[in-house]
Amino acid sequence: MSDDIKPGRVIDAFTHGAGYTPNTLAITLGSIAFVGLLAWVIWTGWSGFKGMRNKKVTKEVFRRLIFRALFIFLILQFFLFYGIAA
Repeated sequence: MSDDIKPGRVIDAFTHGAGYTPNTLAITLGSIAFVGLLAWVIWTGWSGFKGMRNKKVTKEVFRRLIFRALFIFLILQFFLFYGIAA
């Protein structure tokens, strides 16, 4: 039974049943995750800035916070969109 199933036919079956391609689904889910991750980075930066403004966070700690948040953002974006082709 599994000898009759070809990879191209599975994708065609998914597209026919769902009404959209698997690539479209991957791009949509990746975009939603991108927006959530970007909101997290903005929230982290804004919270650190407010802490620095209220003198609860030093400039060095704020700088590290921004670098860590951007590093996490870039790494997660790489893994999120790795393999998705338009």
